[in-house]
Amino acid sequence: MTTDILSKYYRLPGMNVQLPTQGAFLPEGSVTFVNGNEVEVLPMRASDEMMLKNPDALMSGNAVEMLFQSCVPSITSPADISAPDMDVLLLAIRVATYGRVMEVETDCPECSAHLAFDCNLPLMLQTQVNVDPVNEVRLTDDIVVYLRPFTLRDVGELSRRVFDEERRLRLLESDETLTEDQRQPHRNALYKRMAELQSKMSSNTITKIVVPEGEVVDRAAIAGFMANTSAAWARKIDEKQFEMSKAGIDKTVPAVCEHCNHEWNTAVEFDPTTFFGQGSSE
Repeated sequence: MTTDILSKYYRLPGMNVQLPTQGAFLPEGSVTFVNGNEVEVLPMRASDEMMLKNPDALMSGNAVEMLFQSCVPSITSPADISAPDMDVLLLAIRVATYGRVMEVETDCPECSAHLAFDCNLPLMLQTQVNVDPVNEVRLTDDIVVYLRPFTLRDVGELSRRVFDEERRLRLLESDETLTEDQRQPHRNALYKRMAELQSKMSSNTITKIVVPEGEVVDRAAIAGFMANTSAAWARKIDEKQFEMSKAGIDKTVPAVCEHCNHEWNTAVEFDPTTFFGQGSSE
């Protein structure tokens, strides 16, 4: 009985936000909207804060996935959240937990003075640019590639693989028992693995390829296409991915140096290790 009484005092939604993708790339039935096209965002719990201090969980992407499970329960498949939506949700969680204002630190590019000023986070939501639900790259008149944005799962896998390869490279370069000629084959193998990783990540974001013979959705066939396509076609696909990545919100804010009056736009880091590092107030 006591639990039932206290349950109404659990976390209440801190704010509602629209997703730049409108949930277009989430698995069917995995998102529940309120007010037509918004998702509810809850403030963090103490256990969520502690989880964000776990380096292994952050590196694997599990910490952010668990954060979304806790604070955005209306999305039941957080690993499939698209990158533009991730930024909006992280900002909303920050606002719901600590308030509208966050202190931003930066260095003036003109005089190098170190500055700190308050940033009104909800204003960043007003810069939101939506993602078109249909993103196509026409390679020829007869070959059209359809893409989706990178997801939390993609970003986590990329981070893990890049970290592993960078660690291997550091070990290789620091191994004084190897000559330069002995190191080079290992470097070549590393560069090959990184190229294969880039090809795999690109193929993961392809939802289908339309050719004169029909529509191809088989993952192995799409991966084979990306591994063997021309560099020019691969660049066209990468350029479309870059264009899609610019959707979401503008993560820069205007800054003015109090020492030399220089004005510029400075980036707000959305790295969970620092973005949730300290509270803020209204």
